[in-house]
Amino acid sequence: MPRNTELIEELRGRLNRVRADKEAVLATVASAHAELAALAATATSPDGTVTVVAGPGGIVRSVSLRGDAELSAALEATIHQAVAEVTRRQLEIVRERLGDHVDPTQILGPQAMFLEPATALPAAPPAPDDDGPPTILAVR
Repeated sequence: MPRNTELIEELRGRLNRVRADKEAVLATVASAHAELAALAATATSPDGTVTVVAGPGGIVRSVSLRGDAELSAALEATIHQAVAEVTRRQLEIVRERLGDHVDPTQILGPQAMFLEPATALPAAPPAPDDDGPPTILAVR
């Protein structure tokens, strides 16, 4: 039968492996998040007169009309206005249910960039990277 010190060391080893696995998963998620945030697709009409660039979540980043910069700008501004309004409404619904402390970027993802600064709260400080209160298994 193993002694207490052997069991403690085995549990410490397991805990360290779990922590390492957690860090690897978090690194993978952060990498995927960065890759998704940079994602963009461009489509151009068959006759070449209209070009649309979309980002994550299908958000239209830009609309260009060949030969009509003024109309292109009006289209982009109108799209921005509509997306900003629906984003504001989404945040209102979430905050009604979860409270005002909700970080918009965690709920809305890339749409959060359309919020007015007064609507968005500063990002909450990151949670401490601990696994709860100290225990007899804490690494010393």
